Amino acid sequence: MVATIRSSTTSTSELTALPVGPGSRLIIVPFTLSLANSSTASETLLSTLAEHKITEINTLILNAGLGSSFLPVLKTSLPSLLEHFESNTLLPIAVFQTLHPLLSTHSKVILISSSLGSIKNIEGAAPTLAYGVSKAGANYFIRKVHFEHAGVVALAIHPGFVIFLMRMG
Repeated sequence: MVATIRSSTTSTSELTALPVGPGSRLIIVPFTLSLANSSTASETLLSTLAEHKITEINTLILNAGLGSSFLPVLKTSLPSLLEHFESNTLLPIAVFQTLHPLLSTHSKVILISSSLGSIKNIEGAAPTLAYGVSKAGANYFIRKVHFEHAGVVALAIHPGFVIFLMRMG
């Protein structure tokens, strides 16, 4: 199992405390991705995976994101929109594009999204223009993966659903 952290100074104690299955190991990789460093960061990640002899990814969970602006349309700044769009939409796309060569036709790509990114449920929702637009874009991306990559299971889930699954399992 490979887990990425945003900084080499991030605490890994909770990750290392998780149980690991027989014959498995946990590899923790610092991985800070931005549009400015996407090529370098992607090459470094692939190189690190190769060093650990990881040749295939069964399940890719796209979890990192940003939720710092919960304002209505007229109070949301364009820089805030760009910051959320980069973190919540563009960077998951960059990670998928980077790791795609390691996915098999039976891999799963799971995007941790939010119901706040649902266009269908926008009426009465919290005032979250920057966050909602960026998560809607990410949801569109993951749906495109579903249709463009036969055999790869791609889905977006709301974090509360993960908790529900964990309680049921």
